[in-house]
Amino acid sequence: MSDTDTTKLPEITIKMPDFIQTERIKIPYAKFVMHPHYAIKELLGQNITIVDYNVNDIITNDDCHIIDVRYKSIKFSPYAIYYIPVDKIKRIIPDSNTYGFALNGCNVMLTSSQLGDYAKTIPLKIYAKSVDNHSVNGQLDVLFPYFATPAKNPLNKFMTPIKYPNYNCLPFEVEPEPKQYPDSYKPILKSIDETLAAYKSDLQRFPLFKHIDNIAKANEFKDCAIYTPTTTAYLIDFNKIPLDKDLNGVIAITDNRHPDFVLYFPTFSFILTTEELRSLKSFMESEKVRYYNYHYIMSMNKK
Repeated sequence: MSDTDTTKLPEITIKMPDFIQTERIKIPYAKFVMHPHYAIKELLGQNITIVDYNVNDIITNDDCHIIDVRYKSIKFSPYAIYYIPVDKIKRIIPDSNTYGFALNGCNVMLTSSQLGDYAKTIPLKIYAKSVDNHSVNGQLDVLFPYFATPAKNPLNKFMTPIKYPNYNCLPFEVEPEPKQYPDSYKPILKSIDETLAAYKSDLQRFPLFKHIDNIAKANEFKDCAIYTPTTTAYLIDFNKIPLDKDLNGVIAITDNRHPDFVLYFPTFSFILTTEELRSLKSFMESEKVRYYNYHYIMSMNKK
């Protein structure tokens, strides 16, 4: 990694799947028919990218349209891992450990002593900087609106009721990343016992589960019975959970797991809608591809 001027960072282009959110909104009829996109962005934010929208046939009593909008609002997905060639990362402040690269037209800062751990490719997660995150060089928040950290674990945590960072959201879609591994590739997976132990260890991190005193292994969804009072959660392969009907319960997903297994807590206090379940299905599918990609690329990345 060599010293460089910030204006000469080599450009990297990586096509990554989008994180697409869905929202149902209500817009006055007159405003919508004049400028549909403007009216939608006025509610959802000027920085969103509208994928598509569907206008429902009903007009409300107060002369409003009900519109379902699919949109993107995040430049870099907080779940994705971006594999950056080592030789594309350049020092941006002389005699320091501050580095940078340009990805898809955006400058990203990386400050880490861990860069030496990687021979060819660095797996990174990319985040937007906080507005009050000022650096010693006052211009860096303008030149580098994003920062990256090395990804040590390809999997992510998740929990229902569905919440997106800083936002309670309706159903979403997470498309799997492009597969980087051959079909014959089989990574080492955590055992079911290891996954069960991980969920037991993480249980206190989930406030809704604080009164659970037992986690059982469920071979089929029918094993996940609701008792009153409910004190048992179930470790289950997500593929065994039915997606064609609303369910009573909560699902938690830890990042220290077999990629297929989740913790299901049956309770009448919460409803998992079919839309939420399909969102979770897209999340789990993308997580599995991400897990395989990560371990395959890292196995090729030894010094």
